[in-house]
Amino acid sequence: MLTRSWAGWAILAAAVLAVVACGTAREVDVSRPLATGLRGFLLPPLTGWSEALDDPLRTELDRAFGALVEQGDLEVARAAAGAMLARVGPEFAPALVLLAQVEFASADPAASKTRLLSVAEHYPHFVAAQLLLGRVAELTNDPWTAWTAYRAASGSRLAGERLAAVRPAALQRARIELDQALERGRVDQATHWRDLLAASAPDEELTIDAARAVAAATGDQLGELEALRGLTAFARPGLPLDRNFLERRAELEMTAGEAGVAVDLYSELGLRYPSDPALREGLAAAQFRFRLTLLPADVEDLTAAPALTRGDFATLLYWLVPGARGGRTEAATIVTDVPEEHPQRVAIVRVVNLGLLPLEDAALRRFDPDSAMSRGRAMRALLLLASRGNAPSSCLRPLVESPRPSIHLACQVASGCGWLDEPAACLPEAPLDGPTAERLLRLAFGLLGD
Repeated sequence: MLTRSWAGWAILAAAVLAVVACGTAREVDVSRPLATGLRGFLLPPLTGWSEALDDPLRTELDRAFGALVEQGDLEVARAAAGAMLARVGPEFAPALVLLAQVEFASADPAASKTRLLSVAEHYPHFVAAQLLLGRVAELTNDPWTAWTAYRAASGSRLAGERLAAVRPAALQRARIELDQALERGRVDQATHWRDLLAASAPDEELTIDAARAVAAATGDQLGELEALRGLTAFARPGLPLDRNFLERRAELEMTAGEAGVAVDLYSELGLRYPSDPALREGLAAAQFRFRLTLLPADVEDLTAAPALTRGDFATLLYWLVPGARGGRTEAATIVTDVPEEHPQRVAIVRVVNLGLLPLEDAALRRFDPDSAMSRGRAMRALLLLASRGNAPSSCLRPLVESPRPSIHLACQVASGCGWLDEPAACLPEAPLDGPTAERLLRLAFGLLGD
């Protein structure tokens, strides 16, 4: 189901189109009177025409059409169409349809299609034009145009029959066009095809996946997640969903959707691939994200903030560190620059007295809650927290053995514990943003263990 590649779809679509072309090519052999296979697609040129027309012109059109379909006289019909276009105007649509019918009967579907496209665009309910456009589009390997034309001519029985026949190839062609547009970086064109599919076949698996592809290309996480959720409904019994599909949905549920669903998805993947460390990491991240959703909304919002203050970071520690809110402490440090009415006072005083975060100025007992929290200081605080576990990881030993560990040492330890690719990636003076704080907290709790 969701594992098939769109390259495979392209091959299938080409095969379908080849069958359509091969099965209809013999219908352009003309005999006198006009072959039955051709006549079905030729309606009187005024069929579906809604504008007023004088009787002499109407009679002229009827006679020319009769010469075409009853006697197979292409030249009479062609001459009549040309005369009407010269007399009435070059945009006289019924005469253009008659001329397109002559081209079709002359085994020139490409010319007929070119002529009919503008007519059909200006007169979408012109049945005679739309029915023939559908057929010549089929013969020129353009199933999408054929399908849309047959839909416009749906009052015709033959159009209804052909509509069902070309639908699969039409949808595949639209998807191929969308993918090619994305490959060229033309998101506008891809969006156009996505919208066409959504308007024409909104409940198709192919349409929903087209929405997913465009959303992924444009960074629309909510749109991509919505599409992935919709695609889940197409799972077949006995055919498990593709790993990449489930993993991507789990990632998006964690960041933009429901963390509890992400936990379930990672758990399912973990049962399938129990030795995959990436899935274990994903599950831990989803579980931590789910834990965040249980916090007050203003606290959870801190994990999305572009920059955190020292007070913000203290608040996260207060709500997330096990025992921070209820654990006992013998310390009674006074914080002089956080007044009683400060919204973060309780959290700040608590984490200071638990030794989770030091004062900024110990002599003056100032915490400086509104100053920016740096990445380096956050890592040092969290690594020291992790070292308090019952069985701290060996990677923490250099920090534990140092009486006053520097931020430089904290960066080295963070690299050794796998928090950083290398110490140079520490960026200790950089401001701490919410997503980074969330990741560092989760890693610290992973080292803290029980």
